[in-house]
Amino acid sequence: MKIKKLGFSHYKITLGDLAIETDPQVDPKAKKVASNVVLSTSDKSMDAIKIDEDTRIITNPGEYELGGVIIHRPMDTDFYMMYHSGIRLLYAGLLRRDTNTEAFSEIGTIDILMLPVGASENMPTYETLAKIVSHVDPQVLIPIAHNDEGALPTEYADAKGVEEYLKNAGYSVPERIDTFKYKSSAGDEQRQMEIVVFK
Repeated sequence: MKIKKLGFSHYKITLGDLAIETDPQVDPKAKKVASNVVLSTSDKSMDAIKIDEDTRIITNPGEYELGGVIIHRPMDTDFYMMYHSGIRLLYAGLLRRDTNTEAFSEIGTIDILMLPVGASENMPTYETLAKIVSHVDPQVLIPIAHNDEGALPTEYADAKGVEEYLKNAGYSVPERIDTFKYKSSAGDEQRQMEIVVFK
């Protein structure tokens, strides 16, 4: 499994032979999608982005099996679960300020959590984010949707930086990377949570 950052909440996740892009319509730089699947948690239109006619766009709750990957969006939620070869990945996307954290308590522990940490007025507070992390107890935490001092979507222009979130949560700030690769490892349940921050 491989993850690469493309923009604010715009990431490319490769699971087996399936390439998935997340919320490209929120990325001011996005011009086209070159993946098999697009997951959307934003109401913003994708009309300005070139998307191949064979690309599957998922916006609604349900369970989808594509290329050996199961993608599940529970009812009344804004997040997606992905399952492949024993890996459980939760893409929390662009959660709203009033997100109900109880929906996360029903998931159980996961391998990778991609969590929006910008804490703008349209996003969850640090307190809400702490509850989500506690509920799913990830092995890897990937902060997304924060201010990198680059182009920000207008509706998230007041997003805070990732370092502010990490310090508030009591996490150390890791060295930034270009691409994250993950392999499921049985018996690693007790290891310390890894923080991954992209350049």
